[in-house]
Amino acid sequence: MTAIETKTDWASSAKLGAFRRRVLDWTEKDINTGWEDIIVVQGAAELGVHAGDCEMLDWAANWLDRQLEAGIKEDDRMAHMKEFAGTVTGLCLNDYCGNWGFGFAAGAILPVRDEERYRNAILRVADCILEKARRAPDGCIAHGGFTRNIWVDTLYYCATPLAQAYQVSGDPKYADSAIEQCLLHAKHLRNETTGLWHHDADPETGVRTLNLWARGNGWILCALADTLRTLPASTRGYGEVMRLYRSQAEALVCLQHGSGMWRVMPENPDSHLETSGTGMMLTGLLIGITEGWFQPFVLPMVERGLRELETWIDKQGRLMGSQHPAGQGDWDHFKLVPTGEDTYTTGFMMRALAAYEQAKVLSNG
Repeated sequence: MTAIETKTDWASSAKLGAFRRRVLDWTEKDINTGWEDIIVVQGAAELGVHAGDCEMLDWAANWLDRQLEAGIKEDDRMAHMKEFAGTVTGLCLNDYCGNWGFGFAAGAILPVRDEERYRNAILRVADCILEKARRAPDGCIAHGGFTRNIWVDTLYYCATPLAQAYQVSGDPKYADSAIEQCLLHAKHLRNETTGLWHHDADPETGVRTLNLWARGNGWILCALADTLRTLPASTRGYGEVMRLYRSQAEALVCLQHGSGMWRVMPENPDSHLETSGTGMMLTGLLIGITEGWFQPFVLPMVERGLRELETWIDKQGRLMGSQHPAGQGDWDHFKLVPTGEDTYTTGFMMRALAAYEQAKVLSNG
């Protein structure tokens, strides 16, 4: 185990202090292993590692351990984790991408707690992806569960765990598969004109939803960034994925609102500002800054976004303004989807703050 210096100055303001306490007050029964909640664990682990917040690190480790103690279940049913609120779920591995997040949550803690049980879980998830995922005829992994379509968030839940599996095993099959999925998803979902990505596509007809959605593009930007920073640049196709990341990031920087946030549909000036997509895009951009993929002039733009997100935290520590799960649709649908607090938005706020800590270290160095 690698020792880290204990500090919590990332949460020195009243709002961030309340935000931090809200997360730490959640238990392993409050946060399950499904697609929404798992981002909280990933974010808490990254804050523990990169911001030196040992209490957050212990919280994430305890959560991971309690879930592993509950066991790993492999079956063919689509387990939607909302059904298991108030219980320690363990892992339920099947063809639904939303159940694969434990791989990157465990991977986030490895830099300081490199333990065999976490490595084994990462490989178990990755093998499930390779063996059980539904696929389009060209091999692109479908969302699974209730749909055979290809969705933007699918890439976050397959490429990142596969890249983590390469990191812990050195087996090139995981690296090759992670890069392949980035390229296949681009073929189905990327808008060549704008560099942004559509929400989903029917792999048989090629029909795509027309909207270019903030959270959808956030899923992609983070998936590409996490994959690129985890894999060696010598991996076949790495350079092409880097070009995808750069073109999308550059397009999104140009669409940032003056407040520092992004609209729920970035190209639609009538759409409202939204916190989940903003947190995701700030995370993806900060990873690029840390890795040297962007010039330092981008950092003040990201800092402005983080300051604005902080203003959306209420007295109870809830990060508000997050569009609840929205499914498919256009602006007439999205404008009616309620907003409030969502665990995935809380998680990405923590991911962005952790990445900001890394970026500050580099800029000060």
